[in-house]
Amino acid sequence: MKILKLTTAIVFVLSFFNVNAQSLFTPSGTVGNSGTTSIYTTPSTSLGIGTTTPAATLHLVSANANATPILQATAGTANNDFFKIWNGTTNTTTFYPCLWGQNGFNNSGYVLPALGLIGSTTNLADVISPNALITLTGRQYNSGVYSPILNRKLFQITNLSTPVFTIEANGNISSSGSINASGNSFLNGKLAIGITNTALPTTSTHKLYVGGSIICEELVVKLQANWPDYVFTSNYKLMPLSQVKKYIAANNHLPDVPAACEIEENGVATGEMLNIQMKKIEELTLYLIQMEERIKEMELQNKALQNANGQ
Repeated sequence: MKILKLTTAIVFVLSFFNVNAQSLFTPSGTVGNSGTTSIYTTPSTSLGIGTTTPAATLHLVSANANATPILQATAGTANNDFFKIWNGTTNTTTFYPCLWGQNGFNNSGYVLPALGLIGSTTNLADVISPNALITLTGRQYNSGVYSPILNRKLFQITNLSTPVFTIEANGNISSSGSINASGNSFLNGKLAIGITNTALPTTSTHKLYVGGSIICEELVVKLQANWPDYVFTSNYKLMPLSQVKKYIAANNHLPDVPAACEIEENGVATGEMLNIQMKKIEELTLYLIQMEERIKEMELQNKALQNANGQ
């Protein structure tokens, strides 16, 4: 009965891994002839396929590592659907491990994913934790020491060979298409639209850079500086119009207003310009009030002269 059970287990393992094994080694002995594509086990219950010294519970070594599947699994009668652990390079001296899933199901336009990654938990509390349910980690390994990646890209999605989404080691994210977000988005750094990362000024304190026009229904600018209502205070010194005239003649622009060359070089600071424009509007209002008072005074004087002359 024990011999029958052992024989059944051997047939099952060989048929599952689809290995043309020439020899089977077990903790209690050897079955079959020695060969290069064999199944071996060690007393520590490790299973080696293609190696006599398995370094893990299951250790697979392919004699032909030239871009061929190392492990393949299928289900039912879906012969064209499979999951493979694949060597993604044609270099026989290197192993580039890839997971390859293929699915051809199509029911009136309803299709299934070809490869899924699911992370689950039995913790019903669903508590806030710094650890994500699914984590992808990039790191360097040198002489037993792990260190972070500094320059290489950490994660990339490609359409065949064309990159469409990339996450770099410094956290920069680039996408060749649109990113639609239905929730809130929080950025701690700078946001650039329509310009490349290399064109982004490193010393500037601005948070948003746009290489193009912006359209919106409403724009709210909250100024950190005082709104110029101080112009209407009693101690505000309004520049006489005669001095304003001299300043314009010498500088070709109003006092406190940036010159054209400054705007060309530095652009227009919307909040600052709104502040300056409101200050000038309020000063202009004071000039009009003064002018109206002078006109009324002149009208009174003119009326007094007319009365004196009997008109």
